[in-house]
Amino acid sequence: MRYTKGSTNGSTRTNRRTKGRRVINKMRAARRRLSVLLFTAALAVGAASAAQGAEDFKADLGLATELIDGGRVGIPTVPPGAPELTTYPIPPEQPRRLLTEVPGKSFRQVEPVPERRAWWKYPIYAAVGLPRDLADSIFGALSFVPILDLPVVYLGYEVVPTQVLLRDPRDWHRWPGRRNSLDHGMIDSDGWGWFPSAHAWHFTYPSKRLQRLNQAINEGLRAQMQALNREIERENQAISNRQRDARTKALAAIDAGDGREAALRIIPYQQAYALDEGAFSLFATALGLYGKDAPRWVANLLWHELDTAQPRQLIQAEKLLTATAGKHPDNVEMTETLIYVRLLLGNNDAALAAAQGLLARQPDDPAIRRLVFETALSARNPPLARQMWQALRNGPPMPDRDRVLAEARLDLLAGEAKKADGSLRQLQQLHPEDPYLDYCLGVAQLDLADRSPDPAATYRGAFELLEKAALQGTDPAIHLRAGKALAYARGLMVGIGKRPELFKAPAAPPAGALQ
Repeated sequence: MRYTKGSTNGSTRTNRRTKGRRVINKMRAARRRLSVLLFTAALAVGAASAAQGAEDFKADLGLATELIDGGRVGIPTVPPGAPELTTYPIPPEQPRRLLTEVPGKSFRQVEPVPERRAWWKYPIYAAVGLPRDLADSIFGALSFVPILDLPVVYLGYEVVPTQVLLRDPRDWHRWPGRRNSLDHGMIDSDGWGWFPSAHAWHFTYPSKRLQRLNQAINEGLRAQMQALNREIERENQAISNRQRDARTKALAAIDAGDGREAALRIIPYQQAYALDEGAFSLFATALGLYGKDAPRWVANLLWHELDTAQPRQLIQAEKLLTATAGKHPDNVEMTETLIYVRLLLGNNDAALAAAQGLLARQPDDPAIRRLVFETALSARNPPLARQMWQALRNGPPMPDRDRVLAEARLDLLAGEAKKADGSLRQLQQLHPEDPYLDYCLGVAQLDLADRSPDPAATYRGAFELLEKAALQGTDPAIHLRAGKALAYARGLMVGIGKRPELFKAPAAPPAGALQ
């Protein structure tokens, strides 16, 4: 009976384990199927987003930044003896940190109570303690001799009270098996304690008198340190006042519309404190206000600093430039600087509004018309761009390269990529190393790829053209434009490699299907 009962329980437990394994395996299989489904769905979503047409990518078709800065690139050369640097020079001064102690003098110890050397104990130790340590060392040396260690050292020294005469009292064993205070000897330690008196005696003592002396010395050092810190604070305040004075006078000159005075104040400041982000808006506004009266290197310096500025610097500069342009609307260079900054920030509509305001004051200026045309292309405003282009066509003649490139960009803006592609390829035969032609051709190929029978090849061709434009272009603006388009083309190439069926052109409906 016992055997039968036991076998029944065993089979029951086996069945339960088998069922448990089946449930676990089913759960694992379900998780695997769910993971595969989720991965496939994510892949399909990513590929579908990459497969969207070129209309999702808003290519910058305008050349307003190049028109404003003249295509100047590179680090500008600042003449060392220029009046802009020597009229109001400001040295590169940095505030000093406050001292935490007097240079070359450290604070004395007060807590815990400092120790003094007990010199009078050394003669006593030489007369009493040192002989004991020497005798103890003899027994310590004998403890390493196997024949002598037990009878001589253990019995004759550590058990028999010979240690009372030759060992420091604090190092006695007193009874075998009882540990002494220094853990020395054969009875209760792993080694021999050499010179126990020298270790047990205290040759220093806490000195209240030395503590009071150190306190007095520290008070003198603290007073000296405070005097030095007051001097440092005065110097730091003087530096801060000079910096504030330069910024305040530059801002006052900007408010008065005196760009030269503002530039004379802020250019030396910018050269001395290039990392002062708060003064960047003053610098950009002053140089923009200086405008046509400034030497050429000043304009080069302005465009270079704007091209290399951080977004937060450009945001602050845009605020001051907007306010200053409102106070001095007739300063063309100031408004151009505002347009340039807004384009760098991607605020194309705001840049176009500023360009239109400039055109309203000078409607017959061809340069301003061209600026509005290029800004309208960047803002993707086809009616205004066409209007400005008609006005430009009726004006002075322009080179064939500029005319064909402008018309091709208008075609791209209107969605006529095939027409733009044909005219650009003819022009490219005459200018094979022009990065702007490569860029516009790449944009056209991105637009044509959706309707191409082989989208992968078309995207690859667009990628190569955009890569060539980014590598051969020498202007920061073309690098920025081509880089954005190149990243978009790269994403499409990755998507078409994963899910090529999503990029196939839709088949034409059979004849009569729509009737």
